Amino acid sequence: MRDALQYNVNLSSIFLNNWNADAHFSIAPRVQSPVLTRGGPLAAKPAFWNVSGGAGTDTRRILATYEGAYYSHNEIGGWGAGWFASIGMRPTQAITVSVQPSYSVSDSKVQYITSEADATATRTFGSRYVFSEVKQNTLDLTTRLNVTFRPDLSLQFYTQPFVATADYHNFKELARAGSLEHIIYGRTGVSTLRCFNASSSEVACSPRTAVASFVGDPDGAGPRPSIQIDNPNFSTRSLSGNAVLRWEYRPGSTLFLVWTTNCSAGGANPLFRAADDVRRLCQGPSNNVFALKANYWINL
Repeated sequence: MRDALQYNVNLSSIFLNNWNADAHFSIAPRVQSPVLTRGGPLAAKPAFWNVSGGAGTDTRRILATYEGAYYSHNEIGGWGAGWFASIGMRPTQAITVSVQPSYSVSDSKVQYITSEADATATRTFGSRYVFSEVKQNTLDLTTRLNVTFRPDLSLQFYTQPFVATADYHNFKELARAGSLEHIIYGRTGVSTLRCFNASSSEVACSPRTAVASFVGDPDGAGPRPSIQIDNPNFSTRSLSGNAVLRWEYRPGSTLFLVWTTNCSAGGANPLFRAADDVRRLCQGPSNNVFALKANYWINL
């Protein structure tokens, strides 16, 4: 069975002085999909629409830019939005700089968490399929620098700061195979949701509370069993980069001096603070590698 039938409309234009713009629109109806349950019963994938577009300047100029954005929305209130750009600079014939920042935010309404056998889950064929809503933020600041000192001597530099957070909430289970219906723990009918800290003490289910795990029950005091869910919230920060000095010390023979670095940090707090997160990229472990590589051309 096809997972989706999508309709697309694409438009693009080139303006005076080689400026350009493009726009894209797509729409997809609700379909039955095995992907949402990771190989379990079919579940409905909500209908959605997406629009994106951007505009760019003449790429032959010293400073050339392209900026774009997108937005998507589905029938159950899930959405995603993002902004991206590409900025290229050539201050001289020997130097090129490119910066490619991007930021995205989304609020997914059906994010798979786990599944387990449950004989009482007759409407989903003897297994329970647990989902949640999740708010995600992602920031990427990729930068490249190329410098040619001489035809036989050049330097390449690359760096990628990256930040991502995810806040999981409204845990739920699929109510009936092939549907968009869910039992949201603590909100649907007599279902309940309880929260516990790292010491297994029950605490308030509040964003300000350090919740280590959740216990959801689809029918409260009824016969169906509850399920424990470890808090999947996360925050991750990383920085990776490298620099390569290349020297062709004789025709066909090259010496490379390479430096590679990467570091990361993270935690369970899903609060996104772009400026603060970027400043704290390397609070975790870091690795630095220096390498020297040489080859010699032998003319036989």
